[in-house]
Amino acid sequence: MLWRRKHLAGAAIDVFPTEPATNSDPFTSPLCEFDNVILTPHIGGSTQEAQENIGLEVAGKLIKYSDNGSTLSAVNFPEVSLPLHGGRRLMHIHEKPSGRINRP
Repeated sequence: MLWRRKHLAGAAIDVFPTEPATNSDPFTSPLCEFDNVILTPHIGGSTQEAQENIGLEVAGKLIKYSDNGSTLSAVNFPEVSLPLHGGRRLMHIHEKPSGRINRP
């Protein structure tokens, strides 16, 4: 590991493959043993500034979707942006459970 061999001066890590479900759950990682590593399990988005920015971003995306049907930057939806003038979209959103193909 880079830290053990002193190839990396230090690191700050916020996202991990497995994170505590609640604040009272313990957080364990092999990286906890290193003095030059700062671990903050997914709290980067928990600051007041981050929450405000997230709220503004979500509101802006909802406005773009309602005004012109834009779904750009959607996580689990096709990215589509219509021209600002003369465009309309007809959309049907349905549930597609995993593992089901061609079954009613």
